[in-house]
Amino acid sequence: MKRKILSVIMVIAMILAAGAFTAGCGEDEAGPVEAYNKAAENMSKADDVDLDGKIAVVIKAEGQSMEMGMDLNATMIKSETDDPADLQMAMKMSMELMGQKINTQTYIKDKTMYTDDGQGQKSRTEMDEDSSEAFEKVFGGDVGKIDEYVKSSERDGETVKLVLDGEKAIKAAVEKMNEIGDDASEAVDMSQIEESLKNAGVKDINVTANISDENFTSLKFDVPMEMDMAAFNAALTGGSASGASQKIKADLTIDFSKIAVNSGAKIDFPDLSDYK
Repeated sequence: MKRKILSVIMVIAMILAAGAFTAGCGEDEAGPVEAYNKAAENMSKADDVDLDGKIAVVIKAEGQSMEMGMDLNATMIKSETDDPADLQMAMKMSMELMGQKINTQTYIKDKTMYTDDGQGQKSRTEMDEDSSEAFEKVFGGDVGKIDEYVKSSERDGETVKLVLDGEKAIKAAVEKMNEIGDDASEAVDMSQIEESLKNAGVKDINVTANISDENFTSLKFDVPMEMDMAAFNAALTGGSASGASQKIKADLTIDFSKIAVNSGAKIDFPDLSDYK
């Protein structure tokens, strides 16, 4: 049961993390929302981005609790050619769950993705035309604005704090992911995931961003959830809610504690010859 909940929470985390860097288009940097929008726009259009962060989840149910933590470091260098897929990227993640620690690494170089799953399996995938179109939409396409789902906002110097309508924010991020996936040869059907997210009990998303020279230097999302497991399971299976209502509380934190934009980042690639 908890694994099922955790999987959906991690989907929410990935959606929010990806969506943070594909929203933008602010014009007036004076207000907190406009400052956030401009920093997000600059992030999506940056030549290079380097970040360190952590994703943490605490689930409480049936008098028990479970915690999961994931540390990550990612560096992205935008393509210098006409093909957006000709970028360079390195992402390292270290996850601890139920006493097991897994370290994974993903690299992109020369239009090839290299993945080390941390359990002895190293693979490589050639990136095709569909991948190029997807990267174009992420890094070069039109970006949206968060204005329509901001419930409150404030700014104190370089610190911006926002409270977002969770349902609207996640729906917008899912729609963006669907748009990106439209060009993929085997696009993921997000309908069931969308229905599950509706029952994830996300009301407000608290955002704290530090912004300097119109660029993020850190970005944090705090996402409290309270799920009704009968409705949640019905959404996953496509059936109707049955059985006694059971409330599950979960707290998700996505904390990019260090973000460097256009810092001249470089990637030190390992020997990739043993990725098959």
